[in-house]
Amino acid sequence: MIVSLNWIKELLGDQASSLPEVEVIADTLTRIGHEVEEIRTTSTLPDSVIIGEVLETQKHPDADRLKVCSVRISETEITSIICGAPNVAAGQLVPVATPGSVLPIYDKEGKPLKIKVSKIRGIESNGMICAMDELALGEDHDGIMVLNNEVTASDIGRPFAEVCGLLGDTLIEVSLTPNRPDAASHRGLARDLCAALGLSTVWSFSSHGGDDAQVDAQDQWSPRSVQSSNKDHVSIELKDSACPRYVARWVHNVTIAPSPLFVRQRLESLGLRSVNNVVDATNWVLHEMGHPTHAFDAAAFTSGSLRVQRFDHDTSFTTLDHVERTCPVGTLFICDGDKPVAIAGVMGGLESEVSDQTTDILLESAMFAPSSIRKTSKVLGLQSDASYRFERGADPLACMEAADRVIELIEAWAGGDVSTEVADVSEIQEYEPQAIEFDTALTTRILGHTIEDNVQFNTLTSLGCVVEESESVYPPSFRPDLTRPIDLVEEVGRLWDYNRLPEPSVQQAFVPQPIPQRESFIVACASACMRLGYREIQANSLIPKEDAQRAIDPALVIHTLNPVSSEATSLRPTLAIGGLNVFQRNRNRGVHAARCFEIGHVYRRTDKEGKGKGTWHQGIEERTHLWIGVTGPATVADWAQSSSTYRFDHLKRNLLSVLHVALGSSVQVHELTFVVDPSNPLVSTIHAQGDVIGTFTELGRKERSSYDLDSPTFMVEIDLDTCFEFWNNAVPTRTAEVSKFPSIDYDFALVVASDVTAGTLEEIIRETGSDRLHHVQCFDVYEGDQIAKNTKSLAFRCTFLDSTKTLTFNEVEDEIKLILNSLKDKTSAELRT
Repeated sequence: MIVSLNWIKELLGDQASSLPEVEVIADTLTRIGHEVEEIRTTSTLPDSVIIGEVLETQKHPDADRLKVCSVRISETEITSIICGAPNVAAGQLVPVATPGSVLPIYDKEGKPLKIKVSKIRGIESNGMICAMDELALGEDHDGIMVLNNEVTASDIGRPFAEVCGLLGDTLIEVSLTPNRPDAASHRGLARDLCAALGLSTVWSFSSHGGDDAQVDAQDQWSPRSVQSSNKDHVSIELKDSACPRYVARWVHNVTIAPSPLFVRQRLESLGLRSVNNVVDATNWVLHEMGHPTHAFDAAAFTSGSLRVQRFDHDTSFTTLDHVERTCPVGTLFICDGDKPVAIAGVMGGLESEVSDQTTDILLESAMFAPSSIRKTSKVLGLQSDASYRFERGADPLACMEAADRVIELIEAWAGGDVSTEVADVSEIQEYEPQAIEFDTALTTRILGHTIEDNVQFNTLTSLGCVVEESESVYPPSFRPDLTRPIDLVEEVGRLWDYNRLPEPSVQQAFVPQPIPQRESFIVACASACMRLGYREIQANSLIPKEDAQRAIDPALVIHTLNPVSSEATSLRPTLAIGGLNVFQRNRNRGVHAARCFEIGHVYRRTDKEGKGKGTWHQGIEERTHLWIGVTGPATVADWAQSSSTYRFDHLKRNLLSVLHVALGSSVQVHELTFVVDPSNPLVSTIHAQGDVIGTFTELGRKERSSYDLDSPTFMVEIDLDTCFEFWNNAVPTRTAEVSKFPSIDYDFALVVASDVTAGTLEEIIRETGSDRLHHVQCFDVYEGDQIAKNTKSLAFRCTFLDSTKTLTFNEVEDEIKLILNSLKDKTSAELRT
């Protein structure tokens, strides 16, 4: 936001003389939370640019397009000036740059243009009659400026800038935070600035057309009379709760014309385009007070009914910027009967704009729900100065005040007859500020420094709060961000100045805190994936509605109320969608092979009422998942090898390594089972001790083509909330000193039935063996003609070690006999010879 220092000073009136230098003002604004990004100045036109009157014009004898003008520049002096403007004529009051004037434009050498006495085609010219762009007041160069509507003959010879109020200014660009809608105006920033500098806030409003009006800023929060009216002009119907208050006023017989020069200059210095005197009045109040208003051509309302409503169908509507937009279902409109004339709180319509033919004005000053305006602005990709403020929260009590101010300016700049009738339709019967019980001791506890009670209360009062003796604080209506005691502590702290807080006298040593178990678990899982060569990705947790509903039962999908875009409307129920989108983007950019993983949250509706393993809130469950995926060639062909694609066992082998970490010692890898989904043989559920911990999926040809993938693609998604319970209950691994005595390896082969797993045999071996059994490894599997049908041979190596002595072969052989007997009893295993 660009702030005019001149405007701030005008608002402060007599208090302006107490303001410090602009650098101090900028530092103060930054200190209290309004970061200043840039300061720049606009130059003042020199006093040698004066008001002149064109007495007569004659055609230049040697140039068809030039005229020799006789110009009065004082009561006693008439001079001759050559002018090429097509609109120059006798009787005009014009700006004249007399010889020696330095104008704020540049010549061919890049130097400021200096006016000199010169001869043009043989005739002397003593100055220049100026166009708007030659005085840096705009880009118009179609002709000279004609000031008959701005000045009078008595102003001839006086400095042009002084007469028209065109003063040099200091512009301060400020970065505003979203929680401070009150600061999006000159009055709001002036209020904060005065509070920080210890100045009183009595606003001085001026229309430059009459006496200045002064208003006590501390009375602005007080409730005003809010009445429902049904006037002769048009009835007001609020058919949606997103518009809790609507004020309408009328002005008849206005004269639409360009705004006064000082208005155009000020608005354009803030980056606004001057439109006409009525529209500029609404923009002036927007930047002065921060409350948006809108002026309609009253002739656009022919039905006698103004309605604020939504439609249950898409609506085509042409906005003021001449763009025809398709507004989706739920867009809030201002309507003439059932015909839209404006997108509420965002932008008006082309058919109801104030044009040169407008004679009657209907002025809107309303309040709209921030969420409604934010959603409409985002969906349409249309942000205006009005929507910027409404979506942050408008002052519910400013509607009438803003309307009165705009009417005052329209009357001063455009004339007309102001109707005494006012329509104020509202659901707010009486504004009741919410009390905040504030204990000043809280400030001391939070800031670590004592600030006197009267200083705290005076600070809050300077911001517009009302403080009662009971220490109840009533925040003003323009501060929706003040709802808790801690908010008041922040206000006291930022205005008292955090920089004044003393340095702590006691230096405390940093004491490292233990990493939470869950965080350690997540880091361990991620590290396991990275060690296997997988790259971590982070996909958006908001996905298109269609993708979410294809992944799970549509009834379980959670949709956002105010999506940021049509591509991000639903919370993801699975990580797979984001991962596959990453594969697709890589594939479209020439990267065919990818090994990725993601750890993130998934969301779905549930009726578990918080009894699940994830986070539950009001029927919504949030769980942490791990997704691992591979696609493209596993190896690329070169002189040493041929290319190959990923297979099921590639990812399964990696998965088992990750699950060994994720499940800890509570579940052995051989205890995991993969159960094929009967409805889709390409999907298997993974079970650990009866709990489903994830799914293993191979993408079919149709699914791969929808993501532009032409190679076998496998993925697995693990529920880490379930795995964490196993990991948390696991027996911690203990380290031991390396033995200084040698170990003994003993190999043997067993013949068992084909359905007996190596994991089962290994478990029996470990259970039977003593503490000296250090390691067990299955190193060979054989199935063939050398053994009986429906059997297999499994070879094991058992490593024995004693940390206190050197083992003998006889000691080991005795333990092996016990192990073989146990294997035979439990699995009918026979020693293969």
